[in-house]
Amino acid sequence: MSFFDRLRSRCQSVSSHLCVGIDPRIEWMPDDLQAGDSPDERALALERFGFEILDLVADQSACVKPQSAFFEREGWRGVRALERITMEARRRGVLVIGDVKRGDIGSTARAYAEAAFAHGESGDMLFDAVTVNPYMGRDAVLPFYELGKDKGCGVFVLLRTSNPGAVDLQDSIVEGRPLYEHVAGLLGAWAPKGDLGAVVGATRPGELEALRRLLPDHWFLLPGVGAQGGTMRDAAKSADAEGSRILVNVSRSIGHAWRTSESETSPADWRDRVRAAAITFRSDLEDAIEARR
Repeated sequence: MSFFDRLRSRCQSVSSHLCVGIDPRIEWMPDDLQAGDSPDERALALERFGFEILDLVADQSACVKPQSAFFEREGWRGVRALERITMEARRRGVLVIGDVKRGDIGSTARAYAEAAFAHGESGDMLFDAVTVNPYMGRDAVLPFYELGKDKGCGVFVLLRTSNPGAVDLQDSIVEGRPLYEHVAGLLGAWAPKGDLGAVVGATRPGELEALRRLLPDHWFLLPGVGAQGGTMRDAAKSADAEGSRILVNVSRSIGHAWRTSESETSPADWRDRVRAAAITFRSDLEDAIEARR
C-alpha cells in the first residue's frame, strides 16, 4: 500500500486525524524521567519520554511526528533512542512522520531518502514519511518521492508554514501570485494524483480553503494548533469534501501539556494531563471535521 492509503486506513481505524509531535526537550523533561547529565543518561531520558508519549496517545492519534533535531543533538545515542521509539510506534500500528525538513539535491538527497526509507543494511524504514523543503526545486523533492513510492513511504513538502518569518519568502510574488501558491502549483504538477503531501500551517485560516481548492487530492499536514494559536476549527477548513486528507499536528500542547510556566516542575499527574490533552484535541478535531461536512 502507498503511504497515503495506509494513512487513510489508520485514520479510519482510530477515528482520528490527529498527529502528536514528540519533541523531547531535555530542559522540559518531567522530573521522574530525568536520569542525569551524562550522554547515556540524557539519551535514555529521550527514549523514556518517547515511550511514555506512545503509551498515552497511541489510541488517540493516527501518527506521531518526532522532531529529529532534539534527538540528533545528543549524537549517536540520541539517534539510537529515536530509532527505538519509531520501532515501538510501528509495533503499535502508529505511523511515524520524521520531522527532518531535508532540502538537498542529487546523490545527497537520495542518501537522506535512503536514511529515512531504506535504513541501513536491513532496509528497514526509519520513518513512514518525512518533511522536505522544496526551496531547491524538484531536485530536492523527487528523490524522496520516488524512493518513497517504491517503499510505501510518504513525503510532506513545506508549502505554507506556520512560523511568523514565513512571510519573508512565502509571500513573495512569483509570476503574479504568492510563492506558496506557486509551490502548490508545482506539487500539483509533480504529483497530480495527490501522492505528495503538503505542510500547511493552521495559523492562517483564511488561506486554507484556497489551498485546498488548488490541491483537492493532496493530504495536508497542519502544524500550528495549540501553542502557536491555531484552532481545530481553523484546521478543519482544509478538509476535503469527504472530511479527510488532513492530519493536524499538536506537539507542545500535548507532549508538555502539564507546563504552565517556564519554571514549573512537573506535577505528579503529568501523564494524566498529557492523556487528557490528547483526548480533548482529538475530540475537538473530529467534531470540527464533522461540522464541515
